[in-house]
Amino acid sequence: MWAALVLLAGGAAAAPALPPYGFGPILSLADPAPPPNRAIEARYTPAFVRCIGRADLSTITHNECLSAEMKVQDARLNAAWRVVFQRVGSARQPALRRAQRAWIAARDKHCLAQSKEAEGGSLEAIEYGGCMVDETIRRTLWLEGLR
Repeated sequence: MWAALVLLAGGAAAAPALPPYGFGPILSLADPAPPPNRAIEARYTPAFVRCIGRADLSTITHNECLSAEMKVQDARLNAAWRVVFQRVGSARQPALRRAQRAWIAARDKHCLAQSKEAEGGSLEAIEYGGCMVDETIRRTLWLEGLR
């Protein structure tokens, strides 16, 4: 809409600055649980909610739940990415591609740091997988905000 307003006014459309992107905090296992992020939780699939709500949930099944959810959330991220990528135009696509690749590396590093305290234990994969799912949803929401 901003470009349409500028063009209607007879000016040249200048691209607005991208809103800042931020990762969630790195928490210690001793930290109190943060309040739920309703925007992220609203994006969980019903299958994931059912899966992690199982009475017989074990570490193995929890990891399976996270793995299945990550596939869905990654597909949603890629769909949002394709929309934004096409929308920005060919001149800005290389920069957006670099930014997305940098985000992927930063997300992976962030989630490794989040799971570091549980390293070597059964909680490590759950911490890492949960972080990956949540940060992927957070990025999808961010990309959707660029539409």
